[in-house]
Amino acid sequence: MKKSNHATVRCQQRGFKEDVITLIREFGTRTRRPGNVFEFGITKKDKERITRQCKKVIQLMDKAANKRILLDANQETVITVYQKLI
Repeated sequence: MKKSNHATVRCQQRGFKEDVITLIREFGTRTRRPGNVFEFGITKKDKERITRQCKKVIQLMDKAANKRILLDANQETVITVYQKLI
């Protein structure tokens, strides 16, 4: 994402890292503001929703551990699935 010179300076002054900006942009709530611009921010509801989604992903990762899928050359068809023995 491009940043204006002003935004670059403010990010340095205020300690905004690139990954924080990306997170707010991707998961935050968008609000129209005067001057034909949009404000993005993480609300309490956003934080709760994202936390729930992350917990589900962690649970799925635990279930997926050591499991494998075999796909065709086009990577569109699952040929088989198996559990890799450690």
